[in-house]
Amino acid sequence: MYDKYPPRQIFLAGRNIVCESAEDLKLLKEAQALEIDPATVLQLSIGRLHLIKDVCQRYSLGKYQRLASQAIARAGV
Repeated sequence: MYDKYPPRQIFLAGRNIVCESAEDLKLLKEAQALEIDPATVLQLSIGRLHLIKDVCQRYSLGKYQRLASQAIARAGV
């Protein structure tokens, strides 16, 4: 159905975003999880939060970038 490659898209911030890589898709799903349940931050490392923030910046997702920045600040770094 999808040939060899599964679809790498996600619906965030009212937009359908096609990700460049599967890792980007995973990071954006984690950003979405931060919005749904802020306690998710406890399961993520500081480095992972920085990666989430960077990928949100790359795809121009300001709201999710701010959420990641707030999570980094709450983590104390």
